[in-house]
Amino acid sequence: MTVKKKASKKKAVAIAEEIKLPAYMASAGNQGNENIDASDVALPRLNLLQALSPEATKNNPKFVEGAEPGMFINSVTKELFDSVNVINIYYNREWPIFRKRESGGGYLGKHNTSEEAREFIENHPESNVLEAVETANHYCLLVSDKGVVLDKVLFGLTSTKLRFSRAWNSLIVGKEGARFSYIWTINSISESNKKGTWASPAITTKAVIAPQAAFEEAERVYKGLMTTLASSK
Repeated sequence: MTVKKKASKKKAVAIAEEIKLPAYMASAGNQGNENIDASDVALPRLNLLQALSPEATKNNPKFVEGAEPGMFINSVTKELFDSVNVINIYYNREWPIFRKRESGGGYLGKHNTSEEAREFIENHPESNVLEAVETANHYCLLVSDKGVVLDKVLFGLTSTKLRFSRAWNSLIVGKEGARFSYIWTINSISESNKKGTWASPAITTKAVIAPQAAFEEAERVYKGLMTTLASSK
């Protein structure tokens, strides 16, 4: 179930269907946005909050009212979810390069293979303080309980969450049809080892067939994404 936390009461409620514009507004079309393409807007990230996430840490400037570890958050709208329904449109892996936090932090670009990332670090003057982070990117559509498409999101998984990514991919490729034929419900579970406790994503219910309108939107977004990714190479 996709549910949204209301910050004021911390009560889970179902997300409402998208609001339809009145006729006098709908007739204006997309005026004013003629020069906007995919490169001009931020793709929201779907993040799973941890104990040290700024959004879940009170007194942090980025704190979001009602946020708790184990919840999902839309990085742009700051909406909070106990669980999410998503259509998985496309998958790829990349290796972004970061300067280690104790050395000041910072993002130094990304690479398509681990070999490219390793070569970049080896030839960089700060090679001893750089690291490549294997990242599994799942481009998804966030949908309501009624199958209405709400937003496009990027669900990036690293570290221990790569295990979930591989398991999810195994479930997807084991089904008939296009990757974006199904709706998946993702919850969070608590995991721990000697180093600590953290929240991990988990699929605890069976996938369902996407409604026609959601499938057609997923196909449209997929084709647009392929064009965008091809032009960025």
